[in-house]
Amino acid sequence: MARLEFLGRCLDLDKLVIEPIVERHLRAIVRAVGAPEDNIDGVRGLKVLDRLTRLAQVANAGGLSLTKASSEFISRYHRDATAPPPLDRLFAMSDLRQMKSIESRRSTQSAKGAGAVRPCC
Repeated sequence: MARLEFLGRCLDLDKLVIEPIVERHLRAIVRAVGAPEDNIDGVRGLKVLDRLTRLAQVANAGGLSLTKASSEFISRYHRDATAPPPLDRLFAMSDLRQMKSIESRRSTQSAKGAGAVRPCC
């Protein structure tokens, strides 16, 4: 499989899996569960989903309820937040989608540039 074809498939998967994430619903859940000082306003869809997944992992590992968050729960989350992201494969796919966009722009620019160059003789 050629590089551009592979990146195209990553773009298709990104459109199917990542783009449909509704941030405002996830953001409301994270705010309800998390600490008030946890600012997620500048965080986009996949990162909000990652935050919620991490919160659920901390709750599950500690035998805590995700719906009844406590200061202990939040401190465990911040202490364990350095662990590898649970959605690392989705983040990698998103990065590959961005590479596809860059590759497409480069090929378009070089095609435009090739047409503008005329032989000198």
